[in-house]
Amino acid sequence: MMRKLVLIAIFTAAAGLLLIRQGRVAGAATDQAGKIVGLVIPHYTLAREASVQAIQKIAREKKYQRIVVLSPNHFRPNSYTFTSARALVDFPIDTETVDSLAGADRQMVIDQTLIEHDHGLTIPMNYLRAAFPEARFVPILVAPFFGEENLRAWAARLARVGDEETLYVVSVDMAHDLGEQAAYAKDQETAAAMAGFDYRKIFEFKDDHLDNPGGVATLLMIMENKGAKTWEQWDRGHGATVLGDPVVKGTSFVIGVFRESDN
Repeated sequence: MMRKLVLIAIFTAAAGLLLIRQGRVAGAATDQAGKIVGLVIPHYTLAREASVQAIQKIAREKKYQRIVVLSPNHFRPNSYTFTSARALVDFPIDTETVDSLAGADRQMVIDQTLIEHDHGLTIPMNYLRAAFPEARFVPILVAPFFGEENLRAWAARLARVGDEETLYVVSVDMAHDLGEQAAYAKDQETAAAMAGFDYRKIFEFKDDHLDNPGGVATLLMIMENKGAKTWEQWDRGHGATVLGDPVVKGTSFVIGVFRESDN
């Protein structure tokens, strides 16, 4: 009987070690996983369920007091690269941070009406507000005309104002007006570029890959500043899948997070 118990204990321990090793190899979450610093999430309305689930998962790990959201500028794409607002009707704003950014870059546009009407901000911010009711927002629209030097300067400023209670979010929809299989191929290229911090590719991407290259690049630069370069892809989808209609040509999305790196 004693021998049987010893064998069971040895087998259980060996199985446990094997599961731990497999989890690490597969990138599964462990008790040593770094803190989530960045989030990539869509503003595509059909991705609502997946987006809410991802945000709730983050909220179970950590609470944040400040959330910076980088969205494409849908309605005034020809404006200066960065637009923000000091106040919004439906969301609490971190006015001190917005003022700091405006003081550092006199060209930054302040436009409350534009911010309030851009779904690239309001859709994910609604999901985030429900999960983090105490958080204040720094909403930023990023126009498609930008220079890498300016993005890096902004990323450095945003990284400095953010402490460990800050979550950085980029609102981005992926491949547009493509069937699911074609979109999936593009999404793989986009995810690889994000995971590899390949700015050259990201700057070259058009709407058939993603609609917010400036925002994505800024997020990646912030992640480099914060030492959060470990990418985890949590979900991907396409309008055809959500609607259950395989012939739909629509928009795809990718959801994932950047964690603090172990090294």
